[in-house]
Amino acid sequence: MIWNSSSGATSYTLQVSQDNNFSSYVYNQDVGNVTSNQISGLSEGITYYWRVNASNSGGTSEWSSTWSFVTIIATQHFSFTSGTEDSYNILIGDVSINGAGLELGDEIGVFTSSGLCVGAVVYSGSYPLGLTAWEDDSQTPEVDGYIVGDEMMFKIWDKSENKEIEVDASYTEGNGTFGYGAYSFISMISQIIDLNLGWNWISFNVEPSDLSVQNVFASTNNLEIVKDNEGKFYVPEVLDDIGTIDVTNGYKVYVSASDQVCVTGTQVDISTTISLTSGWNLIAYIPTYSLTPEETFSSISSNLVICKNDDGKFYVPGVFNNMPSLTPGEAYQLYLSSSAEFVYPSSSGLSKQAYKEETKVNGITNKHFKYSSKTGDFYPVIMDIRENQLEIGDEVGVFINNGN
Repeated sequence: MIWNSSSGATSYTLQVSQDNNFSSYVYNQDVGNVTSNQISGLSEGITYYWRVNASNSGGTSEWSSTWSFVTIIATQHFSFTSGTEDSYNILIGDVSINGAGLELGDEIGVFTSSGLCVGAVVYSGSYPLGLTAWEDDSQTPEVDGYIVGDEMMFKIWDKSENKEIEVDASYTEGNGTFGYGAYSFISMISQIIDLNLGWNWISFNVEPSDLSVQNVFASTNNLEIVKDNEGKFYVPEVLDDIGTIDVTNGYKVYVSASDQVCVTGTQVDISTTISLTSGWNLIAYIPTYSLTPEETFSSISSNLVICKNDDGKFYVPGVFNNMPSLTPGEAYQLYLSSSAEFVYPSSSGLSKQAYKEETKVNGITNKHFKYSSKTGDFYPVIMDIRENQLEIGDEVGVFINNGN
């Protein structure tokens, strides 16, 4: 803490408190005839208030204006070398991964393209966060910081799960490299979608600035093909018939091994209207929360014939439902009897009870008949079984003419 000198003063008293009314003190001492002071033993991530007055043989002055500071929370997970030759400041305006924000104690680290951590900050409950990245020290032989112009990479450490997550950033200030301009101002609104071996029906509720299909799927390693509902497709480095991703549409994605697709940008507005045509539609799931099929499609129940997911589950309004709640990252295939304009309901006031009782009946896994699932599409069959024709645990299989 540093203050200006007062003419004629021979000593100063410094008070530090967690209360801006100074009803109690963590420090209250005469510090002598100095204009700065350091104190130790303060708690991490706490706002402290401080003030000074001046004294001499003639008396004591009124208290100065009140100043405040917030103590830094030391990182537990990411480690780096600080106090090197120079630094670069990064402001973080907001962070959300799959619709969930950071929790107290989570950390954000900034890395060089070679994987060296050069700075980190702990989330203390509010934004913006200030992250200092440290430049390489030219007076030491080892590389212990960033080089100006190097690309910035970011990771989040989830404290509760003890897991690191690689994330991209969107820039309000800066261009993604260390040392560009006075500082960088970033946000990290990301969606990470797990892809299972084979076919996946997916959609995005985060919209990146670059919606080209090549950019959206750039994070994948095992992508074979992406298809939309109009018969267009994308095969990496072979053919791009899709061009631009539409965040209101769903996509069928085939991967040769388990993979992930990660996008960073802005959250898609929940009030976005999706234009549905008569017949089949493959739509995105825009909410960041789960909804039952009944809740989701109540506004178009008179138009909706059937809703399907990629796991063989389906919902026929008023007739049948073995579909779990709809979830972010998934895409859903709808058949409508007539066109409609559709908007997802907001989360306020919605009940999640409708499906819970039904799953007790529809959640039985077959044990006898064997078949290949998630082949890209399926055809639902609803059977009217008369009373006493089947017992619980009996199975019904459907076959093609060669007996498979």
